[in-house]
Amino acid sequence: MPDDRWFPKTSPSNTEINKLYVEQMQKLSPYDRARRESATRTISTFTVIGAALGVGFGVWLAARNRRSNMKVVNAFNEVQRPIAVIYANGRGGLTAGVIAADEKLKKDMESRRRIMTAFKGYHAGWLKIQAGNMEKDIRESESRTSSRDA
Repeated sequence: MPDDRWFPKTSPSNTEINKLYVEQMQKLSPYDRARRESATRTISTFTVIGAALGVGFGVWLAARNRRSNMKVVNAFNEVQRPIAVIYANGRGGLTAGVIAADEKLKKDMESRRRIMTAFKGYHAGWLKIQAGNMEKDIRESESRTSSRDA
């Protein structure tokens, strides 16, 4: 009778195969059966070791790949992205902007004249308002000093 550990479980579909297996095993000497069992154990042991190494190596590669991907993602996240370009306290950007705007205005001289006239009018009005505010501050400070002296 063969060893049940290495013999497939009997089921209705493989009864003929089981009978054939039993017949063939009975033809073997005890020494041959022991060698077959030893070979079977060797195959089983190597299969378990190989599977464990394969799983371990797969897990190691997956972890390594994940770490590598995380390093790349973190490197992109840590890079400081420019929000604005600032030249020498902002003057360079202003200068470049003024030059570019001036070039656009030079293309149509009539439009440039109207724009410049409007800007000068705005600037003159702004200066008048500032002058009025300064005169008002002067009058208020004079009235405070005169009321203290009295």
